[in-house]
Amino acid sequence: MLFVLRLLITILLCSGAHNSFADDNEAIYALEKDILTARLQGNYPQALLLCAQLKAIPAGEALGIALELDTQLTALSWDARKSVKTEDMVNQTDRLIRGCDQKRSKLTADQFFLCGRGHFARAYLSAMDGKFYAAGTHGSDAIEAFEAALQRDPTLTDVKLPLGMAYFYAGPPPGIREIRSAGALVYSQG
Repeated sequence: MLFVLRLLITILLCSGAHNSFADDNEAIYALEKDILTARLQGNYPQALLLCAQLKAIPAGEALGIALELDTQLTALSWDARKSVKTEDMVNQTDRLIRGCDQKRSKLTADQFFLCGRGHFARAYLSAMDGKFYAAGTHGSDAIEAFEAALQRDPTLTDVKLPLGMAYFYAGPPPGIREIRSAGALVYSQG
């Protein structure tokens, strides 16, 4: 199960990195590609250096924050000792989540996507700290933001994997649990 979790997190963090606004700027796209390549090679320090360069570009700051969080979470998911300090990561999730504070009717699909990524990362960090209520709340907020992104732009397919993962971690809806329980009871009684 732990291997599957690590694999899903790695896939999420790699596939969801390309936002449509990055197409407008070749430098942002090139940095994004280099960050993903470094991360896939396991070169997290290089990926983090490139994230800092991306964050220095005003139009790439939010994407840089998201990719830095993704890189740190990937490294953290493979760190059996969990030796990474997460306080800075929590602050970064706050920066992405603050982007949701605008009037929701004015947010773009990409802004909802970044907001969802912030909530998804915060859910992961909260669960690691044993704060399961906060993890569930942020997980639900991530689902809501990812779905809003798809409503705004159904072609933004990068949202689909993190949305699926958020639903996976959230577990089945309550109605499904009752159906499963009732089915197990009927089956056990023959």
